[in-house]
This record gives sequence, structure tokens and C-alpha cells, in this order.
Amino acid sequence: QPEFKHSPVAVKPYAASWRGQLWLAQDVDCPMLTDYQVRVPLARGVQYRLADQKAPPAWREWLQAQLSQYSDWIELIDSEGQFYRAAAFVDGVLRAVFFAQTGAQALSASPVVADKLGQEMVGAARFTVLAGRDAEAVDHGAIVCACYQVGERTIIAAIERGACTAPALGAELKCGTNCGSCVPELNSLIAAHAGSRGVKAVSR
Repeated sequence: QPEFKHSPVAVKPYAASWRGQLWLAQDVDCPMLTDYQVRVPLARGVQYRLADQKAPPAWREWLQAQLSQYSDWIELIDSEGQFYRAAAFVDGVLRAVFFAQTGAQALSASPVVADKLGQEMVGAARFTVLAGRDAEAVDHGAIVCACYQVGERTIIAAIERGACTAPALGAELKCGTNCGSCVPELNSLIAAHAGSRGVKAVSR
């Protein structure tokens, strides 16, 4: 929350042995079996950002034990065991995607996966989701609103269409309507891009 920026805190590093991201078309009833988890609502489904100090001995068994409702899985495992990726389908529709990575390196976000949740994917198209890339997917840019996963490019496009106040952006994209921490950055983007099509910027 914005008020927390003025509160003293004590911070210490968390020594995670692995980090992961889980996308679900439908949320689960119980939390993930990890020390650290953050739930992020999506336009279609939910995302969990995960971390733990001990990696599971077998990724497939660990994941399927928590998502036993899915039986149609594809997976990708590198030879050294540093990366694991899996996707679950029901009647050809993408229902769950999991990325995990061991070590201290941060796991990069993949907005393409969120775009594919709930869509039918058959044949070779199934494996594109494990790459986290899609040549036909829209590049939303860096995430500005973490609450609703709204990217910079999406926000700039809305500004250029005439949404030149933070409330207007919130009405169209929902960004800035939850915790409000991204509103200063929204106003900066408005100031930088509202004039590109002769629109007057108004900060609120």
C-alpha cells in the first residue's frame, strides 16, 4: 500500500533454492506447498509467484500432487535439472502452466502464458507455451501495474487513444485501481505520451 512507503521496516535476504511461476485458469482451494507465494489476479485466471529453500526431489510428482485434477500434461526438463516447465490441458484447453528455475537468478515473467490461459491448443501449438513466447502474441511491455498485470505498451496505447488521467486508465485497464502504488508511474506515462496526438494531459 502507498502508506507503507513511509513505514520503517527490517529486511533480510531470503535464500531461495528455486523460484517458480504458476498460472491457473481456475484458482485452487488451498495454497501452494511453498515457503513463499504471492497471488496475482489475471484477466483470465490467477498467477502464483513461488519460492522455497528446498527444491522438490521430483518436479512432476510435486506439481501433480497439488494439481491432481489434471491428467493431460506436457513438460520440459533440461539435462542438468536447473529448469522445469509443464502445462496441463483439459479437452485441449490450456488450464495450468508451471515454470521453475533453481539457483539465485530471478525467473523472468512471461505475459504470453497469461494470454493463452483458457484457449484451445492442439498439436505443436501446445509446446509453444513452454517456451513462454509466441510470435503472434501482443507485446504488452514491462509490467507497470502489478495488481492487474498491465504492461507499459498497453498503457501508452490507451493514453494515445485519449485516456489521459489515472482514473481514465483505471476505467479502461483497471491499472491503479487496487493498491494505487503505480499511479505516480501512470501519471509519468501520461505526461510523456499524452501530447503525441495532441491530447492534453491531466494528472489526478
